[in-house]
Amino acid sequence: QPEVELHEQLRYASQEFENLKCHRYFENTAFVSFGSIMEASFFGSKINYLPGQAPWFDEKESLFKDKTALLKVKPFDFYKSGLCEKVHYLYETMKHLTEGYDIKVMFPITLRSPFSIAIMLRGFEDLLIDMYEAPEFFNDLLGTITSYLKDYAKARAEFLREPLPKLMLFNDEISTPTL
Repeated sequence: QPEVELHEQLRYASQEFENLKCHRYFENTAFVSFGSIMEASFFGSKINYLPGQAPWFDEKESLFKDKTALLKVKPFDFYKSGLCEKVHYLYETMKHLTEGYDIKVMFPITLRSPFSIAIMLRGFEDLLIDMYEAPEFFNDLLGTITSYLKDYAKARAEFLREPLPKLMLFNDEISTPTL
């Protein structure tokens, strides 16, 4: 619910300021965020919403356990792919709720690299095996994911009438000894 999301962000910022004398978290910006699952949702991953936890993709129902799933990937749609409809609903509602206040609502940016999303779609072990046994599939998978991320960034910039942002990679596994 947008009201709950906005309330909790403001409550957290207020407590952080009162208890830590810190305003780092809240600089007049409210966030629409699904954490790190938004990108996996673009490819049809089922999302679980568990009480008291951040949403997470269903690892048992990966659509990419079968390599032929890559052939069935639909073109990216900024308004319909994965969680995009919910993202737009939250964004528009939170913007409406903050009208008249000095609060900017931030439309989500992508948080994961192509490699990280590939791990979500294939699983870590299967992806490492793909790198060795099916390098063409691995490259096609990363290329498809990269195209989706680029399409999202372009559509987001157009929607917000902002310049294309710099790419940010917020995940950890890209720097592990795995690579």
